[in-house]
Amino acid sequence: ILQEDNDPKHRSKLCTEWKEQSGIVTLDWPSQSPDANPIENVWAYLKHKLRGK
Repeated sequence: ILQEDNDPKHRSKLCTEWKEQSGIVTLDWPSQSPDANPIENVWAYLKHKLRGK
């Protein structure tokens, strides 16, 4: 299993060809916006509470 983070290097021609030759299949990575990732709001809340004490 290979999980990438949408870094441009992972989409380079060299990497793309290597993955194809190696039989590696990648899936699209969803957006990492805090709006699309609710746990980020929890972390922000916890940081705020911890810093306030």
